[in-house]
Amino acid sequence: MLENNNISTTIAQGMKGYIKAAYLYWLLPQPVKSRCLTALDTQHQARLNRGLQHITSLSIQQEITILKEAIHKINAIQIHTRHLRDISIIASCIILGIIVVLSIIVSSGWHVFQSIYYILQYGGLHAVLMPLIVMYAGTLTGKSLLTLVMPSNILPDIIMSIIAATSIIIVYFFIFPYNTAPVTKQSIIAFVFAITAVPFSEELFFRGIIFLHGGRHYGYTASWFFASFVFATIHLPHTPQEFAAYFIFSTILCGIVYRFSLFSGIVAHALANCLLFIL
Repeated sequence: MLENNNISTTIAQGMKGYIKAAYLYWLLPQPVKSRCLTALDTQHQARLNRGLQHITSLSIQQEITILKEAIHKINAIQIHTRHLRDISIIASCIILGIIVVLSIIVSSGWHVFQSIYYILQYGGLHAVLMPLIVMYAGTLTGKSLLTLVMPSNILPDIIMSIIAATSIIIVYFFIFPYNTAPVTKQSIIAFVFAITAVPFSEELFFRGIIFLHGGRHYGYTASWFFASFVFATIHLPHTPQEFAAYFIFSTILCGIVYRFSLFSGIVAHALANCLLFIL
Protein backbone atom coordinates (compact mmCIF):
# COMPACT_ATOMS: atom_id res chain seq x y z
CA MET A 1 0.00 0.00 0.00
CA LEU A 2 2.85 2.36 0.85
CA GLU A 3 4.48 1.60 -2.50
CA ASN A 4 1.25 2.54 -4.25
CA ASN A 5 1.14 5.75 -2.24
CA ASN A 6 4.75 6.50 -3.21
CA ILE A 7 3.84 6.09 -6.88
CA SER A 8 0.82 8.36 -6.54
CA THR A 9 2.96 10.90 -4.70
CA THR A 10 5.48 10.81 -7.54
CA ILE A 11 2.73 11.44 -10.06
CA ALA A 12 1.30 14.30 -7.98
CA GLN A 13 4.73 15.90 -7.64
CA GLY A 14 5.31 15.57 -11.38
CA MET A 15 2.18 17.49 -12.36
CA LYS A 16 4.24 20.41 -13.58
CA GLY A 17 5.34 18.03 -16.31
CA TYR A 18 1.87 16.63 -16.75
CA ILE A 19 2.83 14.70 -19.87
CA LYS A 20 5.52 12.87 -17.88
CA ALA A 21 2.99 12.12 -15.14
CA ALA A 22 0.48 10.89 -17.72
CA TYR A 23 3.07 8.54 -19.24
CA LEU A 24 3.90 7.05 -15.84
CA TYR A 25 0.21 6.69 -15.09
CA TRP A 26 -0.37 4.97 -18.44
CA LEU A 27 2.23 2.30 -17.57
CA LEU A 28 0.58 1.34 -14.28
CA PRO A 29 -1.76 -1.67 -13.87
CA GLN A 30 -5.43 -0.80 -13.50
CA PRO A 31 -5.73 -1.43 -9.71
CA VAL A 32 -2.81 0.94 -9.06
CA LYS A 33 -4.31 3.51 -11.43
CA SER A 34 -7.49 3.52 -9.36
CA ARG A 35 -5.52 4.14 -6.17
CA CYS A 36 -3.56 6.93 -7.82
CA LEU A 37 -6.74 8.68 -8.97
CA THR A 38 -8.06 8.79 -5.41
CA ALA A 39 -4.86 10.59 -4.36
CA LEU A 40 -5.35 13.37 -6.95
CA ASP A 41 -7.73 16.30 -6.68
CA THR A 42 -9.99 17.45 -9.53
CA GLN A 43 -7.47 19.90 -10.94
CA HIS A 44 -4.69 17.32 -11.08
CA GLN A 45 -7.01 14.75 -12.62
CA ALA A 46 -7.88 17.25 -15.38
CA ARG A 47 -4.19 17.86 -16.08
CA LEU A 48 -3.56 14.12 -16.07
CA ASN A 49 -6.30 13.58 -18.66
CA ARG A 50 -4.81 16.34 -20.77
CA GLY A 51 -1.41 14.69 -20.55
CA LEU A 52 -2.83 11.33 -21.67
CA GLN A 53 -3.82 12.97 -24.94
CA HIS A 54 -0.18 13.88 -25.68
CA ILE A 55 1.83 10.81 -24.63
CA THR A 56 1.67 9.29 -28.12
CA SER A 57 3.98 12.08 -29.27
CA LEU A 58 6.80 11.01 -26.95
CA SER A 59 9.96 9.60 -28.49
CA ILE A 60 11.76 6.48 -27.19
CA GLN A 61 14.49 8.65 -25.69
CA GLN A 62 11.93 10.82 -23.92
CA GLU A 63 10.22 7.75 -22.51
CA ILE A 64 13.54 6.43 -21.18
CA THR A 65 14.30 9.82 -19.59
CA ILE A 66 10.90 9.89 -17.89
CA LEU A 67 11.40 6.37 -16.50
CA LYS A 68 14.86 7.25 -15.15
CA GLU A 69 13.48 10.34 -13.43
CA ALA A 70 10.61 8.34 -11.91
CA ILE A 71 12.96 5.63 -10.61
CA HIS A 72 15.21 8.29 -9.10
CA LYS A 73 12.25 9.97 -7.35
CA ILE A 74 10.86 6.69 -6.01
CA ASN A 75 14.28 5.68 -4.70
CA ALA A 76 14.62 9.08 -3.01
CA ILE A 77 11.19 8.65 -1.38
CA GLN A 78 12.10 5.17 -0.14
CA ILE A 79 15.40 6.41 1.32
CA HIS A 80 13.59 9.32 2.99
CA THR A 81 10.98 6.92 4.40
CA ARG A 82 13.69 4.67 5.85
CA HIS A 83 15.37 7.66 7.46
CA LEU A 84 12.09 8.80 9.01
CA ARG A 85 11.44 5.30 10.30
CA ASP A 86 14.88 5.08 11.90
CA ILE A 87 14.53 8.52 13.47
CA SER A 88 11.06 7.71 14.84
CA ILE A 89 12.30 4.45 16.39
CA ILE A 90 15.20 6.27 18.05
CA ALA A 91 12.84 9.00 19.31
CA SER A 92 10.47 6.38 20.78
CA CYS A 93 13.37 4.69 22.58
CA ILE A 94 14.51 8.04 23.98
CA ILE A 95 11.02 8.83 25.28
CA LEU A 96 10.80 5.39 26.90
CA GLY A 97 14.16 6.01 28.52
CA ILE A 98 12.91 9.36 29.86
CA ILE A 99 9.88 7.62 31.38
CA VAL A 100 12.15 5.07 33.08
CA VAL A 101 14.41 7.82 34.45
CA LEU A 102 11.41 9.80 35.75
CA SER A 103 10.08 6.66 37.43
CA ILE A 104 13.42 6.11 39.14
CA ILE A 105 13.45 9.72 40.36
CA VAL A 106 9.95 9.61 41.86
CA SER A 107 10.12 6.05 43.22
CA SER A 108 12.51 3.58 44.76
CA GLY A 109 12.92 -0.17 44.91
CA TRP A 110 10.22 -2.30 43.30
CA HIS A 111 7.93 0.74 43.19
CA VAL A 112 9.91 1.88 40.15
CA PHE A 113 8.24 -0.81 38.05
CA GLN A 114 4.84 0.21 39.37
CA SER A 115 5.57 3.82 38.41
CA ILE A 116 6.67 2.80 34.91
CA TYR A 117 3.48 0.79 34.44
CA TYR A 118 1.30 3.60 35.81
CA ILE A 119 2.87 6.28 33.61
CA LEU A 120 2.74 4.09 30.50
CA GLN A 121 -0.90 3.23 31.21
CA TYR A 122 -1.98 6.86 31.63
CA GLY A 123 -0.28 8.53 28.69
CA GLY A 124 3.32 7.38 28.60
CA LEU A 125 2.66 4.70 26.01
CA HIS A 126 1.08 7.31 23.75
CA ALA A 127 4.26 9.37 24.04
CA VAL A 128 6.39 6.35 23.12
CA LEU A 129 4.24 5.59 20.07
CA MET A 130 3.83 9.23 18.99
CA PRO A 131 6.97 9.42 16.77
CA LEU A 132 5.91 6.24 14.96
CA ILE A 133 2.38 7.58 14.44
CA VAL A 134 3.74 10.87 13.09
CA MET A 135 6.04 9.00 10.70
CA TYR A 136 3.23 6.73 9.50
CA ALA A 137 0.79 9.62 9.03
CA GLY A 138 3.29 11.58 6.95
CA THR A 139 4.20 8.58 4.81
CA LEU A 140 0.59 7.55 4.29
CA THR A 141 -0.84 10.96 3.44
CA GLY A 142 2.20 12.48 1.78
CA LYS A 143 1.71 15.62 3.90
CA SER A 144 3.91 17.32 6.47
CA LEU A 145 2.93 17.26 10.13
CA LEU A 146 2.36 21.02 10.09
CA THR A 147 -0.08 20.67 7.19
CA LEU A 148 -1.98 17.87 8.94
CA VAL A 149 -2.52 19.71 12.24
CA MET A 150 -2.82 23.27 10.96
CA PRO A 151 -6.06 25.01 12.07
CA SER A 152 -8.47 26.05 9.33
CA ASN A 153 -9.59 29.14 11.27
CA ILE A 154 -8.02 29.56 14.69
CA LEU A 155 -10.85 31.30 16.58
CA PRO A 156 -13.78 29.07 15.46
CA ASP A 157 -11.56 26.02 15.94
CA ILE A 158 -10.83 26.94 19.56
CA ILE A 159 -14.47 27.83 20.30
CA MET A 160 -15.67 24.49 18.95
CA SER A 161 -12.90 22.72 20.86
CA ILE A 162 -14.22 24.21 24.12
CA ILE A 163 -17.80 23.20 23.26
CA ALA A 164 -16.71 19.67 22.31
CA ALA A 165 -14.61 19.27 25.48
CA THR A 166 -17.57 20.42 27.61
CA SER A 167 -19.84 17.88 25.89
CA ILE A 168 -17.33 15.09 26.51
CA ILE A 169 -17.06 16.01 30.20
CA ILE A 170 -20.86 15.99 30.60
CA VAL A 171 -21.16 12.55 29.00
CA TYR A 172 -18.23 11.25 31.06
CA PHE A 173 -19.65 12.22 34.44
CA PHE A 174 -23.10 11.00 33.42
CA ILE A 175 -21.83 7.45 32.71
CA PHE A 176 -18.62 6.94 34.70
CA PRO A 177 -18.57 6.81 38.51
CA TYR A 178 -16.84 9.73 40.14
CA ASN A 179 -13.75 8.68 42.08
CA THR A 180 -11.27 11.10 43.60
CA ALA A 181 -7.70 9.96 42.91
CA PRO A 182 -4.82 11.11 45.15
CA VAL A 183 -2.31 13.51 43.64
CA THR A 184 1.11 11.86 43.45
CA LYS A 185 4.33 12.49 41.58
CA GLN A 186 3.38 9.69 39.20
CA SER A 187 -0.04 11.19 38.55
CA ILE A 188 1.50 14.60 37.81
CA ILE A 189 3.80 13.03 35.21
CA ALA A 190 0.85 11.11 33.75
CA PHE A 191 -1.16 14.36 33.66
CA VAL A 192 1.51 16.02 31.51
CA PHE A 193 1.38 13.13 29.04
CA ALA A 194 -2.43 13.08 29.16
CA ILE A 195 -2.75 16.67 27.94
CA THR A 196 0.06 16.46 25.36
CA ALA A 197 0.96 13.05 23.96
CA VAL A 198 -2.45 11.42 24.41
CA PRO A 199 -4.59 13.95 22.49
CA PHE A 200 -1.93 14.47 19.82
CA SER A 201 -1.26 10.80 19.09
CA GLU A 202 -4.88 9.63 19.38
CA GLU A 203 -6.28 12.43 17.23
CA LEU A 204 -3.58 12.00 14.60
CA PHE A 205 -4.18 8.25 14.44
CA PHE A 206 -7.94 7.84 14.94
CA ARG A 207 -9.30 11.07 13.51
CA GLY A 208 -6.44 11.95 11.14
CA ILE A 209 -5.46 8.60 9.63
CA ILE A 210 -8.49 6.36 10.12
CA PHE A 211 -11.31 8.90 9.87
CA LEU A 212 -10.15 11.68 7.54
CA HIS A 213 -7.71 9.76 5.34
CA GLY A 214 -9.83 6.61 5.38
CA GLY A 215 -12.95 8.65 4.66
CA ARG A 216 -11.48 10.00 1.43
CA HIS A 217 -11.02 6.44 0.17
CA TYR A 218 -13.86 4.43 1.73
CA GLY A 219 -16.46 7.02 2.72
CA TYR A 220 -16.74 9.07 5.90
CA THR A 221 -19.62 7.06 7.37
CA ALA A 222 -17.64 3.81 7.30
CA SER A 223 -14.45 5.48 8.54
CA TRP A 224 -16.34 7.26 11.35
CA PHE A 225 -17.84 3.98 12.58
CA PHE A 226 -14.55 2.09 12.34
CA ALA A 227 -12.52 4.84 14.02
CA SER A 228 -15.05 5.19 16.85
CA PHE A 229 -15.41 1.43 17.33
CA VAL A 230 -11.65 0.89 17.59
CA PHE A 231 -11.27 3.97 19.80
CA ALA A 232 -13.90 2.67 22.21
CA THR A 233 -12.51 -0.85 22.18
CA ILE A 234 -8.88 0.02 23.00
CA HIS A 235 -10.00 1.92 26.10
CA LEU A 236 -11.12 -1.45 27.52
CA PRO A 237 -14.61 -0.48 28.71
CA HIS A 238 -16.07 -2.62 31.49
CA THR A 239 -19.74 -2.13 30.58
CA PRO A 240 -21.77 -1.45 27.43
CA GLN A 241 -22.47 2.03 28.83
CA GLU A 242 -18.75 2.78 29.02
CA PHE A 243 -18.25 1.50 25.47
CA ALA A 244 -21.07 3.78 24.33
CA ALA A 245 -19.46 6.72 26.14
CA TYR A 246 -16.14 6.29 24.36
CA PHE A 247 -17.98 5.81 21.07
CA ILE A 248 -19.79 9.11 21.68
CA PHE A 249 -16.49 10.80 22.56
CA SER A 250 -15.04 9.71 19.23
CA THR A 251 -18.19 10.77 17.39
CA ILE A 252 -17.96 14.27 18.86
CA LEU A 253 -14.29 14.53 17.92
CA CYS A 254 -14.91 13.16 14.42
CA GLY A 255 -17.61 15.78 13.94
CA ILE A 256 -15.46 18.80 14.79
CA VAL A 257 -12.45 17.39 12.91
CA TYR A 258 -14.58 16.88 9.81
CA ARG A 259 -16.21 20.31 10.05
CA PHE A 260 -13.20 22.31 11.26
CA SER A 261 -9.72 20.77 11.52
CA LEU A 262 -7.58 18.14 13.21
CA PHE A 263 -6.22 20.97 15.35
CA SER A 264 -9.66 21.49 16.89
CA GLY A 265 -9.87 17.79 17.76
CA ILE A 266 -6.46 17.83 19.44
CA VAL A 267 -7.34 20.92 21.50
CA ALA A 268 -10.74 19.49 22.50
CA HIS A 269 -9.17 16.19 23.54
CA ALA A 270 -6.48 17.99 25.55
CA LEU A 271 -9.03 20.23 27.30
CA ALA A 272 -11.24 17.25 28.15
CA ASN A 273 -8.31 15.27 29.62
CA CYS A 274 -7.16 18.34 31.55
CA LEU A 275 -10.60 18.88 33.10
CA LEU A 276 -10.94 15.18 33.95
CA PHE A 277 -7.68 15.26 35.87
CA ILE A 278 -8.57 18.50 37.68
CA LEU A 279 -12.20 17.79 38.60
